Amino acid sequence: MVPSTPAKEALPRCDWAQPTTSCTPPWPSHFLGALQRHGHLPQWSDTALELSLWSDCSGINSEMFALNELRRALREEAGMDVNLNLYFTCDSDATCLEFARINHKPRHTSRNMRNRDFVDGKYWCDTHREYHDLPNRGLDLYVGTFPCSPWSRRGKRTGFAHHHAEMTIIGLKSILYMKPGVWVILTTSWRR
Repeated sequence: MVPSTPAKEALPRCDWAQPTTSCTPPWPSHFLGALQRHGHLPQWSDTALELSLWSDCSGINSEMFALNELRRALREEAGMDVNLNLYFTCDSDATCLEFARINHKPRHTSRNMRNRDFVDGKYWCDTHREYHDLPNRGLDLYVGTFPCSPWSRRGKRTGFAHHHAEMTIIGLKSILYMKPGVWVILTTSWRR
C-alpha cells in the first residue's frame, strides 16, 4: 500500500467581480517567514523604523497598499513597527494625486516628471508650489510604474524612440541621482 500524501491546500475560489481578502494568499507572512528562515530579517523588536518612499507614475500608489500589508505582518509577527513615509508621489492624473493625498498623505506631489533639474538637483512640488532639493541620500525605496508602450507587444516596440519612453529615462536619471536603497521599476499598459 502506498502512503497517501497530504493534499496541497488550494487557494479559495474567488468571484473576481467582487474580490475579497479571503482570495488573497497570505503573502506577507510567507515573505517574512522566508526572510527569517534565511537570516535576512533583523531581530529589532520594539524598534520603530521609517521607510522613505519616492513614487513616479504612481497611479493609486499600489506599492503603498502592499507595504501596509507587510507593515501589518511585521508588527504582528515580528514585533517591528515600520512607519511608511511617502516622501513624494508623481502622476499626471489629478484624481490619482487626490487619491494619494487622502489615502497615503505624501509630503510632496507633482503632476509632471519633466519638472526635474538633475544639474542643480531640484524638483517641482505642486503641494508647496516651489522647487525643492532632490534627495541624494536617505531615500529607502524608489518605485516607478512607467508606461510599457515602447516595449510591450501591445505597442510598436519602438524602444527608447517612443515618446512614452521619456518617463522611463527621467525615472532612471532620478534613480542615478537619488541613489535609493532599493528601486523597483514596473511597466503598465496604456491604451491610446
